[in-house]
Amino acid sequence: MSQSPTEFFIRNFEHGDMPLLGELYQSVTAKDNAMFWWVGDEDNWSNVYCAFEDGKMVAKGQVSIINVVPPGRSKENNHSIYINLKTIYEREQDTTLLDKVYQYLLTRAKQLKVTLPQEYGTILCVGNDSKETANNQFFYPKRISPSE
Repeated sequence: MSQSPTEFFIRNFEHGDMPLLGELYQSVTAKDNAMFWWVGDEDNWSNVYCAFEDGKMVAKGQVSIINVVPPGRSKENNHSIYINLKTIYEREQDTTLLDKVYQYLLTRAKQLKVTLPQEYGTILCVGNDSKETANNQFFYPKRISPSE
């Protein structure tokens, strides 16, 4: 477990962050099988949290409702909310950074959950490729499994 060398701050994604997002994207996707969620349209940015340090985006996390169970289905069905959290390559084992961004994502996932029909359960998943070992190792203790 590594620690963050300097202070970082976390906030929702903003339009002016696009160039920094591009740099983060390049760092993340330099590895094979990395799943990087794009931020989408501006109305989705309330679901996107970024960590910044020394003028650089060092992490981006995102939450999305992927499956809503329609009324009348079996009670065994569940809604699905997915999380995707990525850091620059050098920080992929930085548990302090990952934990802080994850807390924002978890809070947002809970806010989204209450908007779903309450007669069904909700499962929280991580939107990763199963081969993203470093990133997935962060989620395993939290009992969140990667999608295939």
